[in-house]
Amino acid sequence: MGDFEAVPIINFSLIEAGNEEAINSLHHAFCNVGFAYLSNFGNLSDQVSHCFAQSQAFFELGLDDKNEIGYTCEEANRGYVGNGREKLAQPDDAEVRPLGDYKEAFDVGKPEDDYPNLWPRKLAKFEPTMSQFFESCHQLCLRLLHAMALGLGSAPDVFTKLHGARDHTLRL
Repeated sequence: MGDFEAVPIINFSLIEAGNEEAINSLHHAFCNVGFAYLSNFGNLSDQVSHCFAQSQAFFELGLDDKNEIGYTCEEANRGYVGNGREKLAQPDDAEVRPLGDYKEAFDVGKPEDDYPNLWPRKLAKFEPTMSQFFESCHQLCLRLLHAMALGLGSAPDVFTKLHGARDHTLRL
C-alpha cells in the first residue's frame, strides 16, 4: 500500500453512470490505499438509524429473552451470541483463553436457507427492519462488486455471479 494523505472519496453515482475517471479512481484507491469512502450510493441513513434503534432495543432485552433465540450451532450462524460464547481472541496467556470473548452479537442471514433466522418475539419491528437492511446491504455489495470488475477491466459480472446466493451474514 502506498502513502496517502486522505481517504479517497469516490462518487459512486459517477461509477454507475460509466464515468471512466471515477472507475479508475476506485480501482486506484483499492490497489494503493486499501479502502475508500463512497458517496452518492443511495440514501440508507433512515435504514441505518432504524437498525441501530432496533439493535439497541434487542440488546436491552433480558438475558432470558436473548437466550431464547440463542446461537445453536456454528453451521447455522444465526441468532444471539452471548458473552463468552465465541473465543475468537486468542491471547498468549493460557489462563485467559478459556474465558471467551467479552461481547454480545446477533447474526442474520438470508431467509431462504437450511437454517432459519431467529427473531425476538418481543420486538415486532426487529425482523422487518433487519431483513430489509440485509437485502439493502446485499444490493449495495453487488453494485460495488460490479464497479470493482469494471475497474479491473473484467467482465462486469465476474464477481457478482459468485455472490448472488447471498451467503453472508449481517452481524449486530
